[in-house]
Amino acid sequence: MASGSAYVIFGKAGLGDLDLAALGASGARIDGAVTGQGAGWGVAPAGDVNGGGLADVLVDPYRSRGEPGGAYGGVGRAGFAGLDLASPGTRAVRIVRHASGSRSVNSDGAGDVNGDGFGDVIISDPTPATRASSVVVFGSATPSDLDLTAPPAGRVMRISGRADDDTGPVAGAGDVNGDGFDDVAIGAPFAGGEGGAGSGGVGGVRGGACVAGVDPA
Repeated sequence: MASGSAYVIFGKAGLGDLDLAALGASGARIDGAVTGQGAGWGVAPAGDVNGGGLADVLVDPYRSRGEPGGAYGGVGRAGFAGLDLASPGTRAVRIVRHASGSRSVNSDGAGDVNGDGFGDVIISDPTPATRASSVVVFGSATPSDLDLTAPPAGRVMRISGRADDDTGPVAGAGDVNGDGFDDVAIGAPFAGGEGGAGSGGVGGVRGGACVAGVDPA
């Protein structure tokens, strides 16, 4: 497998058909960091994570090769151009999820879960040391690389899966309950719900000004 790529297409009036091999000024390519990574297996909007007034973007690899698995956040800016995730400088941050060689699931923009004015993101973390979980990473004016095995206090909220199932895809859900805070949704495709063993289910976690870790067990 190649290192992979993701493409950002710039919107404009009168946009027509495009060829990704010849984007020119119509978009930008984001290249994976290492051979076999498969960056671009997942892509999603991140919202405005750093409060810079421009949208940011998430890039998920298929599998980590030679480095810990994780997601990348490309920081929006005027004149956004091609980006190499092997040496992004200040143009992207890496969120490390789990050990080298592990397969990723997905990440998504979560809206503003804690109401601080910065966009947050939610990331599935399917292979921690104990139970599968999902993690909300809070935005800030100065986002930086983050290791989810030992995150700084106040940077994240971990949502642990139940002891009898696994967590899967995650997504921002908007403000489901009308309290002014954005919420998130978490898939649990192997959960034993009302439909019986393995019928699966979806869990929702409400946002709030003082959100903390959640354990549904």
